Amino acid sequence: MASDADADWTSRTTTLPGVATDTTVVALDPPNTSTAASTWFIHSGTTSVLYTTWRDNAATTVSTSWTPAQEAATDEQSPSPSSTSSSRTSTSTSSIDESPGTPTITPTPSSPSSNSTSTQSHQANSGSSNSKSSGYSTGTLAGAIVGSIIGTALLTLFLAFLFFRRRRRTDASQPDHNPGVQYDKAGTAISESGTGAGAGAVFSLASVTPQPADDETVRRRILTLIDQADLHVDNYYVPASSSTLPHLTQADIAKLEKYNSEYLPDSVVDLLQKRTVQRQVVTHVLVYTLLKAIGPGGTLLPALLAAQPQVETGTTSNELPTYLFAWRMLTAHLYTNSKGSARPPPTSPHAGDLAAQFTSAFAPYAVSVPEPDRLAHLENLATATAELGTWLFAQPCTFRMDWERRARGFSVSPGVVKIADETGRSLLEPQVLVEEVEARF
Repeated sequence: MASDADADWTSRTTTLPGVATDTTVVALDPPNTSTAASTWFIHSGTTSVLYTTWRDNAATTVSTSWTPAQEAATDEQSPSPSSTSSSRTSTSTSSIDESPGTPTITPTPSSPSSNSTSTQSHQANSGSSNSKSSGYSTGTLAGAIVGSIIGTALLTLFLAFLFFRRRRRTDASQPDHNPGVQYDKAGTAISESGTGAGAGAVFSLASVTPQPADDETVRRRILTLIDQADLHVDNYYVPASSSTLPHLTQADIAKLEKYNSEYLPDSVVDLLQKRTVQRQVVTHVLVYTLLKAIGPGGTLLPALLAAQPQVETGTTSNELPTYLFAWRMLTAHLYTNSKGSARPPPTSPHAGDLAAQFTSAFAPYAVSVPEPDRLAHLENLATATAELGTWLFAQPCTFRMDWERRARGFSVSPGVVKIADETGRSLLEPQVLVEEVEARF
């Protein structure tokens, strides 16, 4: 039986086609067509509602159903949009009296406590839904934070290990530094502390190494000396018109034998008996004597330059050329500055002795020119050779005189090759500056 508030509603129990006979159908008819009608289907504890409502000015049929188990689960799950909307807009519920006879529908006003409980349950469900939507639990987030901290610490330790390892290698590759000397990043001394004489001065080999002369200048100066020696022989020895050989005494032979050369195929005396090579033999002896006098231990070099280190044959140290280069540059620098800023003249007191000995030994093969003239010319030539020897000694580049010995020939003048550059490093391929002049018989 309906209440006074719902007097205009009518309820009826009916049957519908296609509905099981054990299902009770209760239809609630509104007083007018603007109010939604509803039909209840009750079967074995399951209640279904089919009603009509108005949405967007159009009649819409809505069907819902629930069980007691579903009602209990609503505290743990989020309500559906339709049920949430229904619970928020309705202010009363209807209870159905299932007593025998016509069922009576009595509207029951909803209490504030139920609304409050529904609101709190909805908020709790919303919070639970938000925490689950993030996809990460509290334990997962805590583990990620701890793992990132440990990873950062390990990476820092690894980078520190690489830094100190590289630093140790750098320190090991640098030579021992002298106390009181400051060095740049490359390990080069840049300043020196101290209070004594010369404090603050730091030695550098580059500071005493002169600018190297170009190859053409070296070639021209050596060729000039060879040409002057050849001209001296042409002007003072072996007349071309003579057809007889000079008579040699034992004293003459003894003097000539002092000029025997390891690069001649026979003794000087025997080779001078061959008129076809007399002039070439005298030229070879003169050029060889002059160039040997400006080599290691040569008499035309100053004593400081002539005392060159003697290296044992077979020494294969890769650093030996570097040591010899450093010694030569230092020695040339000391010689140049041995008398203050004034450079001593590169003359040798032995130039006169060399000229006198050669002139006396080859006098039997001289032309009819006064001996003082021959002697003076050769002495000037020996002085020029001493100047050339001092200049070549101070050059950063290293040069070598190549003499060749053959069974039926010899070198009149040697070939000149450059074997090291301006830093003292040996060239992979020696560079020829002057070609050898050869004589055959």
